[in-house]
Amino acid sequence: MNRKTTLILVIVLVVLGVFTWWLQTSPQGKAASATPTPAVATTTPLWGDVTSDQVSGLQVTDNTSGNSVVVTKDSLGVWNVVKPEARLADVNTMTSLLGTFTTLAVMADITSTTDLAPFGLITPTYGLQADLANGASLKVAIGDRIPTGTGYYVLRAGDAKPKVVADYGLQPFIDLLNKPPYFVPTPTVTPTISSGAPALFTATPTP
Repeated sequence: MNRKTTLILVIVLVVLGVFTWWLQTSPQGKAASATPTPAVATTTPLWGDVTSDQVSGLQVTDNTSGNSVVVTKDSLGVWNVVKPEARLADVNTMTSLLGTFTTLAVMADITSTTDLAPFGLITPTYGLQADLANGASLKVAIGDRIPTGTGYYVLRAGDAKPKVVADYGLQPFIDLLNKPPYFVPTPTVTPTISSGAPALFTATPTP
């Protein structure tokens, strides 16, 4: 074995040693070691075959501040914001939210641990709930973002192990906390006639 090969092996061993030390000592390393490579499941719906027309209510909660937004559908099928202020909800916004909710997909399953601490799910940042017409509720706790920032760790009610859901799927619900889906009527423009406007018709004097 020549000196160059020996030097390369020594460098590799040093790098592995440093990486192992980082896993054992740093908070990020502990989280990474506690988070095994997940099984990718990009086509698995988070809520199975639930459809938009089954949903009769939505609620998103900021567990840090205690603020929440609650939207419900009445017996006539009209959506209303109940909290923070009772007002009519925007139908287009609700249609989009319901479509997003029922198509939320699992990016990955965390299969090898039930320790929720590394994922921010002991005290989750947000809670998302949908009430169904049959009386059932679908609940999911939303914890930390994944290291790449493209998704959130989540835990469905009744589950023991976390999953990962894409950021673009959950962010519209989180954004409701700052912008509830109130209906905003389109302003009506009332035409005005200026006193100095020229006459439309000119009278011709009779000779």
